[in-house]
Amino acid sequence: MADDHVAYHTLKVTIPEVTKLELAQAGELIDFGTISSAGTYGEDKLFTLTYRCNKNVKWQLKVSAGSFVGDGQELPVSALNIWIRDGITKNKSFDILNKEAVIDSANETGAKEKTIEFNYELNISPENLYEAYAGEYTNQVTYTLFVY
Repeated sequence: MADDHVAYHTLKVTIPEVTKLELAQAGELIDFGTISSAGTYGEDKLFTLTYRCNKNVKWQLKVSAGSFVGDGQELPVSALNIWIRDGITKNKSFDILNKEAVIDSANETGAKEKTIEFNYELNISPENLYEAYAGEYTNQVTYTLFVY
């Protein structure tokens, strides 16, 4: 009977956990300018959001916005849209005014890092504009990476 001789190494590799959400120009004021007539107002400048969750769990990237408020008054806005620019034919729009929208998830992107470009669009109907009081109004848009 032959003696078996075995030698081996056990190799170990560690992938560190990465959960990140980085908004370029975070905290900056975005000014739609002076609105004197009903219509659609946009910001030509593109903003970037980079995110990643490489944990083997479910995750969702959500965006939400409250009302435009100033001097105790609420600006009656028809819609506040976020336009995600993903190539010429793959643009997606979400109305985020007083609601939360899921703009990406683990099912769509997986563990890889992704950067999206987007801009905002404000819609005010004639009826809503005529109900608005003079003043300055602000709103906060919040991006949240939920990891389950």
